Amino acid sequence: MARSAYKQYQATQYDAVGRLLPRLIADAEMAGRTYGLARPGVCEIRALAYDTAAALLNRIGELGLAWTAADRAKSAAEYSGEPLLGAFGAYRLAYILTGRQHAREAIELAMGASAALERVMRSPSPDQLSIYGGLQSAACRYPIPAQRVCPLARFRRSRQAARLCGSWRSP
Repeated sequence: MARSAYKQYQATQYDAVGRLLPRLIADAEMAGRTYGLARPGVCEIRALAYDTAAALLNRIGELGLAWTAADRAKSAAEYSGEPLLGAFGAYRLAYILTGRQHAREAIELAMGASAALERVMRSPSPDQLSIYGGLQSAACRYPIPAQRVCPLARFRRSRQAARLCGSWRSP
């Protein structure tokens, strides 16, 4: 159900997603209490549920709630043991942080997640490249003085990742 909700969000079926989320989050939390929050499968479901909630809440302007949901998604993703899911959680949270005028924190988060993803990408999949490019793009949004890597270099990495994917894909 978590993947289905996210696919509906990507298809702009926001009303349907809004109706699914309360049950999805309740079920994900029940699974956590029943099977343990450290189980990778439970963490993945929780991460996807909260990420979808964060995306929808951000879309409708509920930035405080979106931040909370994105933080929960990122935390669950980190416990899942899946580097790609962790990077995806960081991607969502970075975009929400920039919307809340926390550019420095967003850039640090995006660059840290990007570096972590680089360490595990041997023969990158389209999903890895998409999220990697998204993290680079997130870090480009707001230049900060004295950055080690200029936004133009990040944009080039983002564009290169898109080319390797074959097209621009939204994470």
